[in-house]
Amino acid sequence: MPVSVRLEALREEDLHALARAETPERLGKVAPGALPPAFVARRSLSQLADGKPLFWCATFLIRDSTDRVVGGCGFKDAPTDQRVEIGYAVAPDHRKRGIATEALSAMLDMARASHEVTTVIARIDPDNIASVRVVQKLGFTSVGLVHDEDGDRLVEWLIHLASPTLEH
Repeated sequence: MPVSVRLEALREEDLHALARAETPERLGKVAPGALPPAFVARRSLSQLADGKPLFWCATFLIRDSTDRVVGGCGFKDAPTDQRVEIGYAVAPDHRKRGIATEALSAMLDMARASHEVTTVIARIDPDNIASVRVVQKLGFTSVGLVHDEDGDRLVEWLIHLASPTLEH
């Protein structure tokens, strides 16, 4: 049975609360471990302060068919050279149900519809087999090992989005 998820952009006031490790009351039902960590909210707020668009900097909540928040996903920054990086996480009790796959599929659709992005990047710990399966299922290709800003070893995955066709 296909899973049904809905993405909801966090508001700036939600990001401020999350940056303080608080859960905004307006979010309603939230599965344990579903919300992004404070550092993600602080990164988003810093990018917004630099004038970057909320669409590319805010985290999206992943809500299931019962409207419960079961995870989060988002673009890690505004696109550079038509490339954008994504991140995602699903609450432990809601994994292995196709939620991450559906959420990432929706994010790819949003990136494609923006007409600002031709390549989407996901950087994944090589031991995170579940996340590797998600990007493989969606058509990402592994391009090798990279190290993030914390020195963690990650595998970089890319997907090239179809360019919009020009009508004559």
